[in-house]
Amino acid sequence: MHLDSRIKALAGTASLVALLAALAAGGSASASPQAHASACQKATNIEAIIDDSGSMDFTDPGKFRTTLLDAFADLQQNQGKTLGGIEFGDSADVLFAPAPIPGVIPAMDASFAMVNADNGLTDYNLAFATANAANPNADGRIFLSDGGHDVGPYTNGHASPPIKTDSVGFGSADTAVLDKIAGDTGGKSFNLTTASQVPAVAAAITADMNCKRPPVVFTNTFTRQGQSFGHKFKATGRSADILLTWPDALSRLDIIKFSQPRAGKSIAQVAGVKIRKKRGATFVTVHLKKLKKGAKVRFKVKARALSGATVGTTSVIR
Repeated sequence: MHLDSRIKALAGTASLVALLAALAAGGSASASPQAHASACQKATNIEAIIDDSGSMDFTDPGKFRTTLLDAFADLQQNQGKTLGGIEFGDSADVLFAPAPIPGVIPAMDASFAMVNADNGLTDYNLAFATANAANPNADGRIFLSDGGHDVGPYTNGHASPPIKTDSVGFGSADTAVLDKIAGDTGGKSFNLTTASQVPAVAAAITADMNCKRPPVVFTNTFTRQGQSFGHKFKATGRSADILLTWPDALSRLDIIKFSQPRAGKSIAQVAGVKIRKKRGATFVTVHLKKLKKGAKVRFKVKARALSGATVGTTSVIR
């Protein structure tokens, strides 16, 4: 079974972890013959297209679609890339002009005050036309919507030109269109059950845009403060990025106690390994550098504070 078929079978019913596990199982998302004709090329200029129609007030009241972009911009593998963003409904606006990461982050974060589910109906044709005008040099796109183009017939605006697009749908009424947008352009489609799952997809999109293998994904349910879970992965190179996300800003999770066995021992922090950590309201990113290729890397995920039972999703990009 092709990966796109597995994703469609999971859409609307499976958890985020099941979706990312399907990606991790291998294969590629549906793509046009042209997309398969050439090898994967890293996207260096990415335009985010954010649905801000009225229905988003119900499907994403916490504005997790903006948290995805925050997490994406904090991951080390995206540093130096150009990132721009627009919002759309039946009207459209430029949120922030394309500029290199991390310099674009202040303008991006300030623009999120405009994301208020106040752009009326949902016009995908307008969305892609506005993205083309705002960032004509884009070679990658992130399309976030709750589905349901409802302004006249959809004329496949994503195909003119067919820039690689990863689509993220949540509470989606029309997953087929989101799957088609990704498939026609050589991207991947993520159809999620709740908006709170959206930020964790930042790691999978990062891997896709950087031509990396799908992330290794771990999920844990924390029921008490101080609880921790151990995980490990095999270093396939000298560096790795880890993204931990959770849905509730009143809870606080962390990634701690990195180790890598050498000479038969597991030490708290391997000499020479560089660790860079950044934190958001509902996510933590870690960049590990100077790893020993081929060795196991161990770490723990810990609940620093909990407002109640909390699910943490940890994605490792190698």
